[in-house]
This record gives sequence, C-alpha cells and structure tokens, in this order.
Amino acid sequence: MMKPKDLAIKANILRKENKYEEALEYYKQSWDILKDAYTGAGLLHCLRKLENFEYAVSFAKSLIDLFPTIDWVKNEVAWTLVSGPFKQVNSFTEALIVAKKIDKITFNPIILKKIAFKLLKLADNHEKLQNAIKWLKKVNIEDLSKDFIKGTKWSDKSRWKYNYYKALLKIGQYEEVISNIDECINEFPQIKEFFLNLKAKSFKESERYEVSAKIYEELMRYKKDWWIYKDYADLLLKMNVKDNALKMFYQAAILNKSMKIMVNIYHRIGNLCVELGKDKEALYHFILSKLIREKEGWTVPEDIESSIKKLSGSFPDISNLSSINQIFSHCQEFWEAEGNINTKIQKMKESKKKTFMGVLNLGRQNRPFCFINTKKESIICDKSILPSNVKDNDEVKCEAIPSYDKKKQKESWKAIKVEKI
Repeated sequence: MMKPKDLAIKANILRKENKYEEALEYYKQSWDILKDAYTGAGLLHCLRKLENFEYAVSFAKSLIDLFPTIDWVKNEVAWTLVSGPFKQVNSFTEALIVAKKIDKITFNPIILKKIAFKLLKLADNHEKLQNAIKWLKKVNIEDLSKDFIKGTKWSDKSRWKYNYYKALLKIGQYEEVISNIDECINEFPQIKEFFLNLKAKSFKESERYEVSAKIYEELMRYKKDWWIYKDYADLLLKMNVKDNALKMFYQAAILNKSMKIMVNIYHRIGNLCVELGKDKEALYHFILSKLIREKEGWTVPEDIESSIKKLSGSFPDISNLSSINQIFSHCQEFWEAEGNINTKIQKMKESKKKTFMGVLNLGRQNRPFCFINTKKESIICDKSILPSNVKDNDEVKCEAIPSYDKKKQKESWKAIKVEKI
C-alpha cells in the first residue's frame, strides 16, 4: 500500500500528464488521510478539468474555509467558480453575485478579465454597462500579456482595450473614445480595423458624419469585411444618402452568405427598398426574411407580414414562391447588380477555390455554421448549404473559397458546396 505522500506525488504526475480521472483517484485517497492544501488544490483542479462542478463547487467551498490564506488554493477555487457557476449563468444579476464571491478570493488579472468580459456581454442597459466597466477597471492592464493569443492577432491587452472603449461608446462617452483610440490603432496595427470602427462609430454618434464617412472609406480600401459595409450603410442612412446605403447593404450581403446572421439585414433592405420605390426588390427580401424565420422557428414581425401582403398584389408570381434557395438566388441578382466591388472580390475568390475531403462536425444545434475537419485544418460551412442526406460525422467532399477567420485573425477557407462521399 502506497504512503499518503506517495499517493499525492503520483496524483500530481498524472495531473501534469492531463490524466485527470486517474489522478483524481489518487488525490481522493491522499486527501482522506492528509487533508492538506496541496492535495486539496490538486483534487479540485481535476474535478474542474473533468467538469464535475456539482462536486467541485461544494468541495471548493469547504477547501477555502480550511485554507483561506493559501494562494494556490484561492486561485484554484476562483478558477472553479469561473469555469462552472459563472460560465453557466445567463443573467447579469446572477453573474454579478458569483463575480463578487470570486473577487473576495483572488486578484488574478486573467480571472478578473474573464469576469469583466462576461458582464459586458450580459449588460443590456446603461447602468449595467457602467457596472461592467468598473469590473474592467479592476484589472491592472500592465498585468495583461501583449503576446498574441494562439491562432489570432489579439492579445489579452488588446482585447481589454477594445472591450473597454466599446463599452464607453455604448454609454455615450464618445469624446473619450475619440481622444484615446489612435493610441490603440498605433499600438495594435494588426487589428486596427476594429479600433477604427469604434472611432468611426463615435464620430457618427456625435453627429460628425463626414469625419465618420472618411474613416469608413479608409477602412474599405484595405478591408473587405461585411460588417464594415453594414456599419457604413447605417451611417449613410443617418446622412440620408439612401441609394448608397442600399449599395452598402448589398455588398455586405454578398460577403456574408449566412442567412441566420443576415436575416435582420434582409428585413432592413426590404424597408429601404420600399422607401426608394424598389417594390420588387423589397418583396423578395421580405419573403426571404420571413422564410428564414419560419424555418428556424422564429417569430415573423407583423410589419414583414403586412408588407408582403401589400406588395403581393403587384407581383403575384413572387408572392407564391416558397423555396428559400430560389428567393435567395433572386436576391443575389440584385446584390450583384449593385455590389459590383464585392462581386469582383467574390469571383476572384471562386477562381482560387479548392476541393477538400473531411469529416462533418455539425457542432451545436443552435449555431448557423458547422465545420468540415480535414487532416490539416477545419473549414467553416454555413449549415444552409448542406445537402439533406448528410449527418454528423459523415465523410464529405467540399469546394471551398478563401475566407478570413475574424476570431482567429488569419486566412482560412469557407465551404461553398458540400456533398456526401
């Protein structure tokens, strides 16, 4: 029979090898005898990694009561609360309750950063945003790394600054954003488009539209992301330049083929087309928005229904169409007629398309996208283009075009056609 200390040593070796289930058994045996901080922290670490939070949270509470001043115990307890209860809550109030418990335990900047980012995400009004900003300020930014997060062009420090100024923008602190954002643009040139966008939005919200427009024009010279065109369209609407706003919405639609993400944009395009007297285009976009919502089980706004009813009399053949793909194709014709800049980009991308073989990973049911895992990389794919005969883990063949992964900040591939092998 192994001695208690030998059990703890063996458990520690297994834990460092990521063999958490095996390590947990040794830690339990050692803890039953020793009940020391070192063994307790190791046991809790394994429970956290195995996501056994029901037991982990209970054990964390007893562990911090036994060893309230031991740093590695406090750190492990804090990580357990962040990874379990805090991650699982979906309301600002509940998240704040857990956050305050964690704050009493540790000043770990990475943990505090995670708390602040989650609170920002859940904050849905001015007061909650101000509260979340206070949590951001708890983090000493000098403690955050400037090194890129693996597979991205972001660092912990750049993410903090971006979220901070984005929050200030939301609560109307436009001048503070404008005064400080150039420093961020110079400090983080790899992701300057995100900070430039905050700058443009700050000028827009403070009604300095011409300055904002120049920034968007600069952005579009070197970056062709759909959200830039969408935000520029919003600005042009403020400036009452509706024809050009529609062109920008169309270009955004060309660049982003995800119907779930774009469903509200299609609705807005419909409304804008009505204002411009483009009733046929409006009807196609209202019907597309309606069909997507019905397919996903979402509510169809009353104004979409009434607009379709009003316009259908002039175009009875269109109103009888019920195929999303057919309606989508008609809408694409309008986009490409106006969005000539991005049509050229798309055609250039398609000229570089490649064929890949891989395994389909559908992922979460509520996500509009999935992945095709090849031997070398994962290719993103909109679920709306999948054939009806494929299911999770099927081997598939796909044609893909160059794409840009905004999350990882690197060049990637996007599937445009999929078939089962």
